[in-house]
Amino acid sequence: MTAMNSCLLLANVQGKELSLTAQWKVNAGSNQRHCRTLDLVFKWSPRTYATEPDPCISTSTGRNDESGPPHLDGGKPWSEFVIDSLQRTEWQVSPDDGVAMKFILADREGFCTRSDFLERRMEGYRALVVARSFLQPRHHINRAAISDDDRPDASILFSILSDAVGGLIVSNIDALDEVEVELDNRLSYLWIAPSCPPLTRIAWVRGRYNIDHSKRIWDSAVALGIAVVILDNEGHWLQDARWNHLREDFIPTNLDPDAGLADRLVDAIRRYEKPIHGITTSSNKRLVSVAKACETLGLRTSPAQSFIIAADKCITREMEPSSDVTSLRVQNVQDLRDRLSSNRFPPIPYPMVVKPCIGWASECISKVHTETELLRAVEKASERHRLSPIRRTDVMIESYVEGPEIDANIVLLAGLRRQ
Repeated sequence: MTAMNSCLLLANVQGKELSLTAQWKVNAGSNQRHCRTLDLVFKWSPRTYATEPDPCISTSTGRNDESGPPHLDGGKPWSEFVIDSLQRTEWQVSPDDGVAMKFILADREGFCTRSDFLERRMEGYRALVVARSFLQPRHHINRAAISDDDRPDASILFSILSDAVGGLIVSNIDALDEVEVELDNRLSYLWIAPSCPPLTRIAWVRGRYNIDHSKRIWDSAVALGIAVVILDNEGHWLQDARWNHLREDFIPTNLDPDAGLADRLVDAIRRYEKPIHGITTSSNKRLVSVAKACETLGLRTSPAQSFIIAADKCITREMEPSSDVTSLRVQNVQDLRDRLSSNRFPPIPYPMVVKPCIGWASECISKVHTETELLRAVEKASERHRLSPIRRTDVMIESYVEGPEIDANIVLLAGLRRQ
C-alpha cells in the first residue's frame, strides 16, 4: 500500500471517548467505472475526555486547531457509517489492527439510477464485511471535490467525504487494494444518470406469498424510486399497515384468473387517484389478463396474444414444428383412450413427455415409456387445473428429446434485441 496521510480525530464509541488515528489517501481514477475511491484506516486507543465536547473544537468542518483534534459526530452519512462501524462489537479487537474502509466518490455530477447500487453490486465479495450506500432514490450526486493541492489535514478529509456516495468495510487493510480492482468489475456500468429518472408508478398484480419470498422485489422498487400499488385479494398480507414502507397503496381486487379479470383490473386502475404508468405481474395465470388490461388502458405491453401463445405449451410447440418431434394435444384421459383405440392415428413412439398445456414449475411433467404410464400421466396432468379458476384439462404429449436442456435468454427493449 502506498503512503497515506494521517490525522487525529475524537469519537464517542460505546460510551468511551476514543482518540482515532485516521490514515487516508485518495486513489487514482479508473476508466472502467464512474468513481474514484478514498481509503480510510482507523486505529485507536481509549482515552478520557470531558463528557461534553469542547466548544472550541469544530464538529462540522473537522478542522484541527490548538484546542485539539476535531470530534467525529454523526451529522453526515459518511460519519454515521464510521461511528456505526466502530460501535459494532466485532470491532472490539486489538486497536492496532484497525478498521479498513473504502469510500466511493463520484467523478461526475448526475443522479443515482438505484440507491442501493453499492450493496447489490458488492454482494458476495469475499473480503467485504459491510457495504452501505449513502444515497436516496433519484438522489442528486455531486462530483467529489478533490484537488492535488489540498493540504492533507482533517478538514480536507471531512470535505471530500461529504460528497461520498457510499462506503465499504473490508476484512483487513491488505484487502483495500484488492477491492480497488474488484470495483472495476462490479461498478463498470452507468450507475450515474445525466438527468433525474422520472417518477414511475406501477400496479403490481398479485403480491406474492410472503415477505421472505418477495423482499428483493419491493426493496428494488424502493431503491429505483418506483411507487408500487398492490392489487390483490382482500386480506392479503401486503394490505397490513406494517408494510406501508414497501408500497404506496393497496387496492383490494378479486384476482380470480377468469374471463372477467382484465375488466376488474381496468376498473381498479381507473378508480385510483394517481396516474399508473404500467401494470405487471409475476403470476403466470394472470399474464394474459394483465396484458389485456394494459391494451385497454393504453399502457405499454407486449400483445396479449403473445402471452396466450407463450403460456400454452402446445401452441408454443406449433410455432416451431419439427419432423423429428411427435406432438399432440388431448383434452383429458378419455380423449387419449379414444385416440389410442382408433386406427386413424399412428402409434405413439415412446418415450414421450406428458405435461399440462398450461403450467409452471415443472408441475405434473412425466416421462413415460409405456401406454400404461402414458394413461396414468395424462390423468394426473389433466386434473392439475380442472377445478382451479383456469378450468383447463388439456394435456400436451410430445417426444422425449435426449440430451441437455439449453436456455436461450434474450432481452428485448422497444422490440429490439439488446446484447
